[in-house]
Amino acid sequence: DTYTYNNVLKAYKQSGAPAERALQLLREMDHPNRLSFTLGIQILCHNNEIEKAHALLNFMKRQSEDQQPDCATYTSLIDGWAYFARNADLEEDRRRALASVFQLFKDMKTRDAKPNSLTYTSVLKAVAAARKPYSGQVAEDIIKEMRSSRDIGPNTIHYNAALNCHARTGSATQAMDALRLWQEMQEAGLSCDTTTYNTILSAASDAFGPADVRRKSLQVGLDAYEALEQDESCQATSLTYYYYFKMLRRLMNDDSKRSELLTSAVQSCRADECITHQVVRQLEFLVSAAEIAVLAKEVSAGRF
Repeated sequence: DTYTYNNVLKAYKQSGAPAERALQLLREMDHPNRLSFTLGIQILCHNNEIEKAHALLNFMKRQSEDQQPDCATYTSLIDGWAYFARNADLEEDRRRALASVFQLFKDMKTRDAKPNSLTYTSVLKAVAAARKPYSGQVAEDIIKEMRSSRDIGPNTIHYNAALNCHARTGSATQAMDALRLWQEMQEAGLSCDTTTYNTILSAASDAFGPADVRRKSLQVGLDAYEALEQDESCQATSLTYYYYFKMLRRLMNDDSKRSELLTSAVQSCRADECITHQVVRQLEFLVSAAEIAVLAKEVSAGRF
């Protein structure tokens, strides 16, 4: 019966079974229901069969009432397109993915498939993956829509996703744009987590442009790093130090100040056991060859 078939589909999903096995199972079913098709879409997305997943949702829309796509169905496909965009090499593919996401997002609002918190997270992930110059503004518009909603308010996860959109725009002012969202987040009384601080550091570490922009971006990153250090609920990671060292390397012109900050941060990085090959590659530009040799040897020995 349908219940048994759906349990098999769930097992296929968990085991990473080939998409064709799931499609064959759907064909065998007398009357697959909404959950059956949704599981099929999730399996197709996990197998990078995004076009087939989208076609399956369109097929659902032509079926009976109990087979119509709901919020979970749409969100699964939106998440699939976000994954596709994140791994796409061609700008054309990222553009197509983002267009598909917005069409799905629009479509579900006109049907009985009201977006939920997970839907908004998936849409924001897709916007970030598209890496468009306007991604940050689109993300802020989505956050604004959520704030005006009676049912769904943005949480820390949504703001982190929106911050990531700014960090991926490639804009000279992306750190200042991220700062604006960070301040809004704090004003809303939302707590920050390590991802919040790391994403702001990421935005700052890629700053470029006029000296004034670089200086302001550096300050945003320094403030984020200091806030993380003071936040007892958060723990720095190797990414924290990677972005922080990259930022110091690219934006800090005061050699004396940079040396002071660097000494302290390297000590913290050691204490947090966050020295990785990635981190060492950034430090190669900042510390002596002798220090790098010691750090590299410790990493290779698996100390961290």
